[in-house]
Amino acid sequence: MSVTAMGAGFGFLAILSFLINSALVVLGIFVLVLLIKLLKRGIEALDIYLYEKSRERSSQNNDYRNQL
Repeated sequence: MSVTAMGAGFGFLAILSFLINSALVVLGIFVLVLLIKLLKRGIEALDIYLYEKSRERSSQNNDYRNQL
């Protein structure tokens, strides 16, 4: 095997590893964006839940006060 053929093989491996690493970086950024969206929805759902619970609790307190 000549030196140039061996060099071409190593060049191919370098390009292949660069492409794989680039794909993993893009995939990681994509997953990060999806995780941030999921966390934002979870926080909004928690805010709605807490708001409804506090409104329910305040209406129960008002009913108790009206009974007195």
